[in-house]
Formats: sequence, structure tokens, C-alpha cells
Amino acid sequence: MKKKIAVIVTLLACLLLCVCICACGEQKSHDAKKAPVSTDSNASYKKTVDKDDKYGSGTHHAVVKVKGYDEFTIELSANDAPVSVSNFCKLANDGFYDGLTFHRIVKDFCLQGGDPKGDGTGNSDQKIIGEFSSNNVTNKLADNYKEGVVAMARSNDKNSASCQWFVTLADSAATSLNGQYAAFGTIDAAGMKICQKIVSDYAGNVADQSSGTISDKSKQPVIESIKITD
Repeated sequence: MKKKIAVIVTLLACLLLCVCICACGEQKSHDAKKAPVSTDSNASYKKTVDKDDKYGSGTHHAVVKVKGYDEFTIELSANDAPVSVSNFCKLANDGFYDGLTFHRIVKDFCLQGGDPKGDGTGNSDQKIIGEFSSNNVTNKLADNYKEGVVAMARSNDKNSASCQWFVTLADSAATSLNGQYAAFGTIDAAGMKICQKIVSDYAGNVADQSSGTISDKSKQPVIESIKITD
């Protein structure tokens, strides 16, 4: 009789242990399903910026000199778009932009340049990731377009930007630009007066009004230099 009782007690103990293990496993499984997925979209691409790259974080400044006009300054925000700023600064420091042009003018929309071919089809040797929300990258500046915001131009491929960039000419452009293009800098009111003067002076040279392209390269505003000052 004692042996039977002992066996029954043992079986009950084992059964209780199994129930506890299963319950614990189910709780862990349930918790795992509930665990939040990381939303730090920047983490996957920030590693592409060298940790020793001084242009990969903080605020920097680029002084742009267009032939026949006073200089204007772009304040570069690497905290919003580290890859774009780093890429832009590297090209500028290499003299890539010196002598290139603004090939595209769309009134109340954009002033675009930095194309080595001068027709909207040119690139540098490297393409970079698109730093904007529709490409799953957090960039607050790219969600708040207004006059004076500077961004990388691209094709339909969200990761196709390389060297072309544009200046936003009006707040109304935000409707089609927010979350779609990698904004990486801003131009203050004084600088925008210069940009708007360039647009006014050269708008008459636009051959294709639908695209805003100035097809005659001799009639495009010339970027004499872009200097990174810090």
C-alpha cells in the first residue's frame, strides 16, 4: 500500500512539474510574440559612415560660389542625414563640384545641379542610401520640407542618389517632397535671396518646361566652387 502511495505521489509530482514547464514555455512564447520590434531604422545603415569621419555627425557648413553671384552657405545636418552629408563633403573637398552647373530650374519647386553631364543623367562613382522615411530611414529634416531645404536628387530607385542635389524654392513643394528625398541641409534667408535671383535670371533659358531642364549647357548657371569650411 505504501509503495502504491509513493508511486502515485511521484506521478503527481512529475505531472505537476510538466504542467509548470509547459506553462512557463507558453508564457515565454507569448512574451516573445509581444516583444516590440526595434524601430531604429538608422541602426542598419549608420555603420556605413566611418566612425572617424568628422562629417558623419554634427553640423557643418558648405560655402557655394556661383559665377556672377555672391556666395551662399548651406548648413549641413549630419545628425539628420550622416551618409548624405559625408558624401557631399567628400565630393566637395575633392573638387568634384567645381565648374559644374545647375541644369534644372522649376519655379517654386527646385534649383538642381551637381551633375557632371549637365543634363540630369550623370552620377559620381558611388551611390548612397536614401535617407528618408519612405525608405525606412529616420530623417526629421526630410519630413519637413520648406523653402531653403537642400536635398539629394535621385531616380525612381530610392538608393540611387550620388552627387546631384537641389534647393527647395518654396514651402508648397513639401507636398511632394516630404519623406521622399534625403534632405541634408538648409540655406538661410540671405542665401535664398541669392538662389532665387539665380532662378529668376536663368528661368528664361529653360527649354523643357515640364522637366525644367536647361538643355543648352552654355546657358546654365556655373558652380565655381563648393568649400567645406569646418
